[in-house]
Amino acid sequence: MKPVMSAREGLILLILLNHPDLLAGQIDEIAALDFAASEASALRDAMVLWIEMGGPDCEDLTQFLESKGFSSALGRLSGMAAHATLWSVRPEAASIDAAESLRQALVLHRRAWALNRELREVESRLAQEPNERDAARIRDIQTQLSALEGAEAALEGFGALSGRPSRSL
Repeated sequence: MKPVMSAREGLILLILLNHPDLLAGQIDEIAALDFAASEASALRDAMVLWIEMGGPDCEDLTQFLESKGFSSALGRLSGMAAHATLWSVRPEAASIDAAESLRQALVLHRRAWALNRELREVESRLAQEPNERDAARIRDIQTQLSALEGAEAALEGFGALSGRPSRSL
């Protein structure tokens, strides 16, 4: 069974879809991004192709993705409940606010990816040779992964350019 697109993968893709200038500015980083869901990877690859073909100069990103057969994926992406109240992913959000949300999502995504990789390694070791140190490490990694779910940082001034009240640390 293939993995379903995670909320964080969806968040990253939705920000890029609604703010294609961010995609163009970070094309190498986005192209190298690991996604667990094949649908997320395919959508990312199509977005990268759009930039390589001229991006905003050739056609609207959404139209391009629909022409490549991603209509149902786009529908699921826009309907993901995790993003319903996250104003910074919307097209009308200031680019700087969307960029900050993207930066945070990428940091958290990379951290979760690394922790999951380490978890698989430690579980494999533990299966070969049970020991308390690896068992404790697994519990620690699982705690860290739980803490990453839905994590968002509160940043000084975040949202001000989009007309949102700023929060301070």
